[in-house]
Amino acid sequence: MLDHLGSMGLNQLLVRFLINKKLMPLVFGANFTLKIPVYISNIDTLKNGAVYPLYYASWNTSGADSGYLNVGTFASNVTGKNATISANTPITASTFNADPANSTVAKVTNNKGETVTQEFASKTPGTYNVTLTADGYGDTTFTLTVTNGGGTGGGSTGGNTGTTTVPATPLTPATNVPTNSSSSSSTTSSSSSTPTTTTKPSTSVGPNIAVKGEAVYATKKIALYKNTNFTKANRIAWCPKQKRISRPMFVVTGYKRTSNGTLRYKVRDVNHGRKTAGKTGYITASRKYVVPVYYASVPKSKKITVIAKKGINTYKSANLTGKAKHYKKGVRLTVKKLVKHNLTTRYQLGNGHYVTANKKLIIAGNY
Repeated sequence: MLDHLGSMGLNQLLVRFLINKKLMPLVFGANFTLKIPVYISNIDTLKNGAVYPLYYASWNTSGADSGYLNVGTFASNVTGKNATISANTPITASTFNADPANSTVAKVTNNKGETVTQEFASKTPGTYNVTLTADGYGDTTFTLTVTNGGGTGGGSTGGNTGTTTVPATPLTPATNVPTNSSSSSSTTSSSSSTPTTTTKPSTSVGPNIAVKGEAVYATKKIALYKNTNFTKANRIAWCPKQKRISRPMFVVTGYKRTSNGTLRYKVRDVNHGRKTAGKTGYITASRKYVVPVYYASVPKSKKITVIAKKGINTYKSANLTGKAKHYKKGVRLTVKKLVKHNLTTRYQLGNGHYVTANKKLIIAGNY
């Protein structure tokens, strides 16, 4: 049951919208998006009695008195905390301790409500509203304070404000990590001795190394450790080898080397439903075991196949807004080019629409 928060129902609101003669020529025979708070009850998959944002309303009609309305809601929004950073500090999801950690910055506005770039905000002291977005979650806006120096990122003040957006494709959560550690040995790139020096690059430390804020996943069995000394005593949890759609995922928050120079990723576990979700630690940086979650090139065949259990959506813009069409698992799509969006990537299809390049949701080629 969907009821508008007020005396006017959705259908009544829609009718009043359509009969406005000034708007009628714009909507007949076309789709448009409404962002209206709705009260939802008697839906088993959502919390009964909770208020969720209506993230899309697609209206199709050929006349003033016919058509249908599709509506939907997010199960949850991006969460995190307001933050304070020093000038010249990159603004990423980790700045706000965002969950999911692969959230990206959708919009930044100054205290006058004017849209500014991430680069401008990161270099210019002041107060900003930063909206984070993620596939399958509602957008959330956080307050960011940029100082001349001495600020610390990652939630200095707490609190957040939810916003609404169009639907996006949800990530499939990884399965739980076994609580025992009876497996034979760690499959990290090398054994190491006591950690010493720390490298602090602004993005990455070399080719084939993930940049800070980028999402990576494990293609083989690895483990999460308390520090760069990969021993049984320092092991937090094993991350067993999983099928592609369930591979354990992490967000890189920093780097550190062992005394013999072996690079480790400092990461945050972003595998929802696992006991280690939200924990921080160290994993191998070897490409034999850990690779970026998002594709970085167009496949030679220019074909991709949907592997997400619930399928994926295509969108009208690269920030995955303006839902265009839904495709079920197994559907093959032709891509034209790869488009970067913050620390993620999208594929642009031949029809100009965009789709996520997340390897847990799609795979290159005719799969």
